[in-house]
Amino acid sequence: MKILLFLGFFCYSLFCLAQNGKVQGLIRNGISSEASPYVSIQIGSVLGNGFFGETISDSLGRFDFYNLPSGTYDLNFGFVGFQPYKFSNVKVSNDSVTFIEIKFPCPNGTKLSEKICSFGHKDEIIPIGYGYPTEKTMKKAQVGKIYLGGCIITDCSPAWYCKKHKITF
Repeated sequence: MKILLFLGFFCYSLFCLAQNGKVQGLIRNGISSEASPYVSIQIGSVLGNGFFGETISDSLGRFDFYNLPSGTYDLNFGFVGFQPYKFSNVKVSNDSVTFIEIKFPCPNGTKLSEKICSFGHKDEIIPIGYGYPTEKTMKKAQVGKIYLGGCIITDCSPAWYCKKHKITF
């Protein structure tokens, strides 16, 4: 009888655990689009109901959180030397997997006041201009003094262009 009771409680606990959801993801480098290994990720409830865990992306940039109650979460990404990044409103449902793909560090992950290429040099770096260009801005772009970045800017938009490596950061 004791064994039967134990098995009943064991099966009930597995059933309860199976109702929670998962968050799995992949982190890619914002500059090269390669995997971003060893990025720190924290997950917490949007409603402030608590901190649910922390992990580090593996060597292929993958991460996961298991056994999360149904709800909405914020993910905070961090890596030494780069600005932290927050990904909000991740929905988790019971018995489901929510998959997200993140670009981190953002291409402008270095300090915006410093014109240092991710390859470590300071020469051949020019600012990126956004919005509808004026005639003066177009002349600067033609002679290579400014790089035209387009009309839309986000919190992850780059601020500098490296003419040597043809990358934005």
